[in-house]
Order: sequence, then C-alpha cells, then structure tokens
Amino acid sequence: MTKDRRRVGLAHAAANTAALGLYLASLAARLSGRRARGRALAFAGLSVVGAGAYLGGHLAFAQGGGMNQAAPEVARLPEEWTVIARLAELSEGKTTVRKIDDVPILLYRDGSRVTAMIERCAHETGPLGEGDVIGTGPDACVVCPWHGSTFRLADGVVVHGPAANDQPLLRSRVRDGEVEVAQP
Repeated sequence: MTKDRRRVGLAHAAANTAALGLYLASLAARLSGRRARGRALAFAGLSVVGAGAYLGGHLAFAQGGGMNQAAPEVARLPEEWTVIARLAELSEGKTTVRKIDDVPILLYRDGSRVTAMIERCAHETGPLGEGDVIGTGPDACVVCPWHGSTFRLADGVVVHGPAANDQPLLRSRVRDGEVEVAQP
C-alpha cells in the first residue's frame, strides 16, 4: 500500500472513530435530558461520518485500495468450457500464457493437472506470466515481477504481499488431451 493510500486510510478511520464518539456523546446527552445538545452532537456526527465516507470512497475507487485488480477479467470470460491449449503443449512446472478473446490466462501444469488463473496480478495488474516460479508441485508459486506479490499456483492464495487479495482462479479440466477453462 502506498503512503498516499495509508494516509487516506488513516484519515478515513479517524473520521469514523470521531463520528462514533460524537454519536455516543449525543446518546449520553439525550439520556440526561439535554435534547438540544444531543441533536447538535448527532448532526456533528453525521457531518463527520459523511467526510469519512467520502474518504473511504476515494480510497476504494480513486486509489484502488484493497481492490482485486484481476477480478473484473473473470466476468469477461465464457461461462461454458472453452479449449485454451493442448496438454502436450504445456511444459511441466512452468507457466504459459494464453488468451481467451483479449483476457490473458496463466496456465501451470503439475503432472496431468493444470491450474488456470487470470494472468494480471490482483495487486496492480503486473504480468504474472513474466514472473518467476518458485517451489514445486502443490507448493509452487508465481512471483509478480512488478511488486513481488507471490501467489500459490494450486489455488491462487496470496502467500506474500503487497497484494491483499487472492488471484482469481478459473475452473480447469483436461479432456481428450485438451485443456479447458471456464468461469469459477
């Protein structure tokens, strides 16, 4: 996470905490019979929570904080099984990039099993196909060449950040020597 995102995230959290304090003070004032003071504190809480909501929206949408950058690509893929490669074309223990329409898919062969995931990193859309594969078998991982996010190839789980989200995995199967993929 960049310093700008951290700063906005901290301000967002502080605004929400301050709003909670104002609402609690409003409740205390109302319970003690000071209704006008309670309303004023509630209005102040509403103003502060509105500012916090703005900051949260800015963090999520303008700065992409905590967002899975690869997830939107999944919806662009066919729901039905689609042939993407022949098993014989895939090297054991290495990644291969193929496309369905213009969506890049990262394929990894472990014996007769093939894992398919969105090739663009969930963190900042780095090209995972250019990353190194570390480990072997079910513990093999791909490392994003841009920021070092590491994803387990067997299930897409983020093993090492800065990525905050797992890499989207597709359904995959091998039929008659052909590798097929579909939306999860």
